[in-house]
Amino acid sequence: MKASTKERKRAADREAQRINRARTKDYIQHLEKTVQVLSGQQESAALKEDYTKHHKLLTDLQGTLKKIARLANSAVNQDLSQTEEPAAEESKSQSNQQKQSPHSELEDLEVATKSAPIITAVPRTNLHPDKFFGIDFECSDRERNFLLVLGSAFNLIQTYSNDHALLNASPKTDDDICIRAVVDGWEAAEDRYPFDPAWKLLQAVDQGLYYRSDSVTRIALLRGKMGFAQFSIPDYMRAGHIQCTIPHAPFLDFLPLPQFRDYWILSGIDYASESCAAEFTKRIQFVWLFELRDVFLKEVSTGNYLFSHEFDTRYYSSEYWTLDCPSAPMPLLPQYDTLLDHQPTTLDDISTLCENIAEDVQ
Repeated sequence: MKASTKERKRAADREAQRINRARTKDYIQHLEKTVQVLSGQQESAALKEDYTKHHKLLTDLQGTLKKIARLANSAVNQDLSQTEEPAAEESKSQSNQQKQSPHSELEDLEVATKSAPIITAVPRTNLHPDKFFGIDFECSDRERNFLLVLGSAFNLIQTYSNDHALLNASPKTDDDICIRAVVDGWEAAEDRYPFDPAWKLLQAVDQGLYYRSDSVTRIALLRGKMGFAQFSIPDYMRAGHIQCTIPHAPFLDFLPLPQFRDYWILSGIDYASESCAAEFTKRIQFVWLFELRDVFLKEVSTGNYLFSHEFDTRYYSSEYWTLDCPSAPMPLLPQYDTLLDHQPTTLDDISTLCENIAEDVQ
């Protein structure tokens, strides 16, 4: 080996060691701050009493949710045993769909002159039944109100985030997890960061439901749902007048599509089966005309993923959400800065679109 080659290798090793030491130091500082916060809370009797009360409330909620999950699972065991063959065929079809995911390239910013390595979307991993408080987020074809389960879980996370500081409070950390979970897989993201309850929930929802969408749409959905938990969402996702004034099912608060929220609230819809939720997830799409690698950048010094300017611009504009329905093609949100060649959408159009989805599911 030439001397120059050895020197470059030693320099690369030193840089890698420096980065590892810096990460370790940051993590130690994070733990020290956490200990300080907890120690400070213990010094205050009022805060300690408040913490004990909320901890008991959360424990009771966890126990209730586990009981509900056990009852729901036992209630559908007979139906599942009778439909074992169709379920197996559907699972095989979904597996083939994942294998046909489009390939994309991950650009290496450290060596811009070299060709970027080709990557594929990470295959779906199995969903552990106890991944989130024992709730079953596996979405197949069972007759249960799946979106009500989602809404209750997200409400629980919002209640938790009001009373506790989420571990991953940094927006950069959340962005990195959001991208890394889709590009490198959930295991890679969880190995890099400690997951708070909000991210554990999103992991379970992605593995049970969102995996049906394309990679870019998955990233957009995950980013939107984490935004709801952190109260940092685009303006078009915020609650409108109808949502604020009419009582409705909790899962509607977490849809990123105002027109569908308003239609479902006005129609009094409070039920959606697993098949309907799966069909809706397969059809919703975040319009992205570029490659997956154009969604993000990678910092050389930290190895963190960041959203690109092009993706941010589209994410904060409502016109890039669409729903694939050949019998009723339409943009989802035309009243918010939409393309000029689309006609305004009415509640009748949305009603037709929802009915078409329901017919296709049946």
